[in-house]
Amino acid sequence: MNKRNSILIICLIQLSIFKAVAINPQKMHVVDCQKFSLEEKILAYSIQGILNRSEPAVFLLCNDSWQSKTADNEWLSYLHQVKCMEFDTIPNLKELVDFALIRSEVKGFTLYNPLNINGQEAIVALNKASVSDYLPVTENLFKSISKPNNQYVIEDIRGKWKTGSEAINYYVTEMLPFASRKSAFSYGYGQKSRGQGGLDYAIAKKLFIYKIDIRDQMEHPYFVKVMSFVDAPAAILGGWYSEGQDVNFGYSSGGNYALLSDAACANLSLLAAIPVKKKISFKQPKHDLILDTTKYYVLLQVNEGDTYKWVSTFMNSLWENQKRGSFPIAWGIPPEIIDDIPVMLEYYQETATNNDSFFAGPSGAGYIWPNHTPVDKYKAFSAHTQHCMNQLGLQSVDIWGFSWKQNQNFGKLAPNAKLISGEIYASDLDAGTNLWLDNGQLVAVAPKELWYEGSAKALRMFAESKKTPYFIPVYAGDYHNMPVPYKFMDDCQKNLDDRFVFVGVEDFIDLMEQARKLNPITPADKNFVGTGIVSLSSGKYFCGFHDKTCYTGLIACRTVIGNWELFDLIKLKDKSVAFQLKTNGKYVRITNEKDGQILKADGDAITAESKFRLINNSDGTTSIQALANGKFLTDLNFAIPMRLEKRNNSINQKFRLEISK
Repeated sequence: MNKRNSILIICLIQLSIFKAVAINPQKMHVVDCQKFSLEEKILAYSIQGILNRSEPAVFLLCNDSWQSKTADNEWLSYLHQVKCMEFDTIPNLKELVDFALIRSEVKGFTLYNPLNINGQEAIVALNKASVSDYLPVTENLFKSISKPNNQYVIEDIRGKWKTGSEAINYYVTEMLPFASRKSAFSYGYGQKSRGQGGLDYAIAKKLFIYKIDIRDQMEHPYFVKVMSFVDAPAAILGGWYSEGQDVNFGYSSGGNYALLSDAACANLSLLAAIPVKKKISFKQPKHDLILDTTKYYVLLQVNEGDTYKWVSTFMNSLWENQKRGSFPIAWGIPPEIIDDIPVMLEYYQETATNNDSFFAGPSGAGYIWPNHTPVDKYKAFSAHTQHCMNQLGLQSVDIWGFSWKQNQNFGKLAPNAKLISGEIYASDLDAGTNLWLDNGQLVAVAPKELWYEGSAKALRMFAESKKTPYFIPVYAGDYHNMPVPYKFMDDCQKNLDDRFVFVGVEDFIDLMEQARKLNPITPADKNFVGTGIVSLSSGKYFCGFHDKTCYTGLIACRTVIGNWELFDLIKLKDKSVAFQLKTNGKYVRITNEKDGQILKADGDAITAESKFRLINNSDGTTSIQALANGKFLTDLNFAIPMRLEKRNNSINQKFRLEISK
């Protein structure tokens, strides 16, 4: 379908939407909610989630995704033209409520005040929609939609709790046990209307919905309870505060993974209710290329393959670009979506060209940081990743936080993952590494100068430092709302010579396998030094891999619960690194006890918050965890010591510290 016909179809559909017709229960019902207030949208999402559980009943025309303002219209066109779904219109919210009330699924209303206790009453009301089928309404909203002699139960929760913590305690204690253990939904903290995208899906799947600030010492224990309730590996949908706190220290330490990530992601509940008729496979045909030992082979990867928002917005409209298909591009997709919303993957399978190939986005079946995941949890996650990749015929996975030691666990449980691409800032590999592992897997790490942005010049300069043949992933997806992959390819086609060959995933794997016979570097030949140093404020790693020398200097490290602590790194006689914690204005030495399991401070200046213990991570590193409220909490990774390079020894940046064992 060309762009002109697509626009025409959308216009025709929009015209039909606004013709008021009688509600037909056999059709899909479209509601234009673009002018709804936030409270009206929350009510509409709740109705949509409840009614879409058994069949595709309600489609909301929101057009408020920050990544695409046209995705709703495009899905509506696809469902009508390709899936042959008929629809009528529900002209306003009141008639949508009336339609919902004639269905047996709705049990009543929950009356809440969105301004009370930092919006926590709304979270209680949303959980009642998810697990008890009560519709959330404000007083004014209820007056505008209710009818005389309303026979439905009305539960008034306004003013029931004095503080947000009391409300959190209520919904975690009283409502969490009735929710699904498969997943949970983070409403986010201080988010605007776009952060509620996906609520309909959460309600349709009866997920627990929470608004918990894991940086707050009072609220943090409730977050731990939620993470312990879901059956890891579980998807945590919705928004988060920061990757360093939620994903790294929170979800990953419980073996869970993040999706959606703070963006409107409309109509997932409806799409999830649509069946697919045939097996979906993303294994593309090879082109039977013969390895040329004078060439550089380049895999152009597109990011964001770890989120539902990405595939629901047509790769932020990159998929619809007229240049797609004219050269090889590898697209990241969330493979776990096959078990939840397969119709979205069916769309990509049906519209892909021979130049479109696919890989599993970070870090497999969901966004997780493997080097912050306990070994047993990571084994379960690896097996889940392999299950999802097998269903889709995917052979490549992008792992953030990749390390050789951690890969040993992944390789055993996900042997069909032929190619592993890695994120250099969180890796113990050198920039641009090529590896042919003993277990048969291949590793190609993107150089940092070609991570998210880059140029033909940067690609040429990096390539010329390597001996051919060499295999170079370029991570150049949507960046700052610019169509990076197309601009990058235009640059390369104009400024690179024929030594550079761009290929898709299957050809990249095939060519690397051919190169295995040329005595490539193997793990046995490689000396891994350390994992690097990260700034929590930027989320990027500033890594040094070659210099084993320890340096002294003042470093600040942030705990999960929000405090910045100062450390002095000191060089010991055995050439290891220790650090000194500043407590009550004094620096105290942190040392190991004889059993190596508990770290404590010398002297009398120690407090309860200054006690630590060692935890072994899945990648072989050792985390140091802080004691809070008399208990060691598994997601309170406090610091991980490392060997520093001089260039990282800066007093004006805030770092987390880490080292390989």
